[in-house]
Amino acid sequence: RMNRGYTREEYLAKIAMIKSHLPNVALSTDIIVGFPGETDQDFEDTMSMLEEVRYETIYAFKYSPRPFTKAAQFLDQVDEDIKQARLERLFARQKVIGTSVAQKYVNQTAEVLVEKFHEDTAKFSGRNRENKLVYFNCDQDKAVMGEMVQIKLNEISAHVMKGELVQ
Repeated sequence: RMNRGYTREEYLAKIAMIKSHLPNVALSTDIIVGFPGETDQDFEDTMSMLEEVRYETIYAFKYSPRPFTKAAQFLDQVDEDIKQARLERLFARQKVIGTSVAQKYVNQTAEVLVEKFHEDTAKFSGRNRENKLVYFNCDQDKAVMGEMVQIKLNEISAHVMKGELVQ
């Protein structure tokens, strides 16, 4: 009903091919929960996809009708409470998976684009090549906004990494 031109099996085969050629690939995906007609089994299939693929990051949202779309006219809209519960469950599971997958970065050095200085914490932040947010300590004169710096990562969670500037 969402007009996807592939099956789950085809998608998983592509993921396997990517991982075989790029073992350190960082995968992310977008997920909509509660699309009209989504059953409990459909949602469980989505949850099993998290387990099977083990994404580093997901971007997930509750379906909301958009004017002039076919889906807005479907009669089998999913109840808002069900959508919210599914979204919360999805995020909770992904937090565990994302943190587990990201542990491969502990004690690694990452190239980080310096984006911001946080005066309240006296830390800098930026993003690595996998688009992960990285907070790091360094003297203000050693990190330049818009420059790439090498950061040794020492603390990792599903969404944030922390580290120190490599001299």
